[in-house]
Amino acid sequence: MVARFDPPLNPATDIAELRLSALLRDAWLRRKTDRPRRLGEHWTHIENHLPELLDKKCRGTGKVIDIGPGPGEFLEICRHLGHPVQGIDAPNGRGGMGDEYLEYSRLMVERQKIPVHYMGVLNCIFSPNDGESGSFLCVNSRGSIEQAFAKHMIGEPHDLHHDCRKMAWGMSAGLQERLDAMFAGLARLLIPGGLFLIVANGASNADEYDAAIVRSAKSNGCFELMKHEPPTIHKWRKI
Repeated sequence: MVARFDPPLNPATDIAELRLSALLRDAWLRRKTDRPRRLGEHWTHIENHLPELLDKKCRGTGKVIDIGPGPGEFLEICRHLGHPVQGIDAPNGRGGMGDEYLEYSRLMVERQKIPVHYMGVLNCIFSPNDGESGSFLCVNSRGSIEQAFAKHMIGEPHDLHHDCRKMAWGMSAGLQERLDAMFAGLARLLIPGGLFLIVANGASNADEYDAAIVRSAKSNGCFELMKHEPPTIHKWRKI
C-alpha cells in the first residue's frame, strides 16, 4: 500500500489570500472545503475504488481526469502518484455547488498549479474535437454526476440546497441520448484498459439512473463492468 501524503499548500498572493479568507467566512463553504478532511476522503476513495492508480506500472500511461474537481485535492494526490492530471469543471456554479464554491475552487487550483478547464463539465468528453484519442487512463466522477447533468435534473437547483435527494433524474429520451454520447466519447478518449468511475450522490429516483447508466455502457459495447454497487457506484473498464 502506498503511504498517504498530504500535499503542502503553495504560497498565495496577498489578493488571493484575502479573497479566500473572505469566502471562508461562510460556514457551509468552510465545512465543505476542509482540506485535511477532503484529502483523507480522496485517499480512501482511491484505495477503495481506484487502486490501479497506486500501481507504479500505470504511471505515464495516460491522463487522470477529474469531472468536477472542486479545489482539486484528488488531482493533487494523483499528481503526487506520478500521473499527468486534468480537471474539467463548469463555467459557473449555477445548478452545481454555487458560485462562491466555484470561485474558491478556482483560487485553490491556481494556487496549487492544477490544470482545470472551465468549459462545461462534460464538453471535453462529448466534443470530438477536444481531447486526444486514447489519452485518458482514468476518468473520475465522485459526487459530481448530478451536477454534470444538471439540465436533466428535476427539482430546485442543487446550488440552492446541496442535497441531491431533493431532486430527481428526468428520465427522458434526451437523457439517455446524452448518456450514450458520454460513453461514446469515453470509448474514444480512454486508453485500452482505461477506467471510468462514477460515484453518484443519489437522487430520489437513483434506481432509474442506475439502469440508464448500465444501459448506455452496455449498448456501447466497449466497456466491461468492474464494480457495481447499485444504484450509485459504477466502475467501467474499456475493453
